[in-house]
Amino acid sequence: MTSFVIKRVARLAVLCALALLAGCVEGGGGSAPANVRVGDDIVVAGPSGYCVDTSASRTGESGAFVLLGSCASLGQSLMAARPKYPAILTASVSGGGPDAETFKASFPGMAKFLNSTAGRAASQSYAPRTSAFIR
Repeated sequence: MTSFVIKRVARLAVLCALALLAGCVEGGGGSAPANVRVGDDIVVAGPSGYCVDTSASRTGESGAFVLLGSCASLGQSLMAARPKYPAILTASVSGGGPDAETFKASFPGMAKFLNSTAGRAASQSYAPRTSAFIR
């Protein structure tokens, strides 16, 4: 083999190794986590391509504020996941609400409202939605 062919094979091997390692990063990228635990029972996570901005998010005994953005931007990685629609998402969590079971029981009613004409009008978004998902 000529040195030219050997160099090309070596470069290809390095690129393949990097591609394989990129798939091992949880949350799609860098140092930005895909979710954050708030209290004992709540985990805040965004849709695919969104990660938690740990420098702008705050958690404490009285509640939490979580900012989510593009995993690629937050992780400063070209290999990280990117959201389908660029946006910044926020989540606020505060105490004093109902217990977990009562709150969970309200999900079907919230989903019904958010999927109605009035609910869709109240929750205008960047991209037109056909349904809302509440877990």
